[in-house]
Amino acid sequence: METFESTEEGIKLPPVDREEFELPSSAFGAKVKLNKDGNPVTVTIPKENILPFAEPGKRVGAKRLYTVKAVKPDGSVTQIPFEAQINNNVASPENALGLQYYVRKGFMVLFDFGSGTGAFCPTWDCWAKWNPEFGGFCCLAHKEITAPESESGPGFGEGSTTSSIWKS
Repeated sequence: METFESTEEGIKLPPVDREEFELPSSAFGAKVKLNKDGNPVTVTIPKENILPFAEPGKRVGAKRLYTVKAVKPDGSVTQIPFEAQINNNVASPENALGLQYYVRKGFMVLFDFGSGTGAFCPTWDCWAKWNPEFGGFCCLAHKEITAPESESGPGFGEGSTTSSIWKS
């Protein structure tokens, strides 16, 4: 499994063979400027394959999913939900079976399986640096948005569709 290197600027990613893919603009979250017809005009690849960290505390949407960021085999960047009910985290948290599935599919998951830490804030659409002070979240506000109040709520037979109680 490939590992990622964290720098002050962002995550240093291994080089991608851009010749291998039809759309080199997909490599490592490249920014693409489109014309009015939707065709690419300019493509900006982050320098030295560094995926930059965003500022902490960005205003985010209402999705309350704990995510792990990952690089797809084509070099584009994605977010993978990593909830207790998704990706078999409850079944085997020490092995993170769901995330391992993506590793087997060729994704570079930006998550250290040994320490259980990620590279980016786990809040959906936040690309700030992982902050151990808030359990990985970049700030207290994102922790309150994303983290469940408790891991054990009413059972499924008691009118619940989830096993977590979320803050409102």
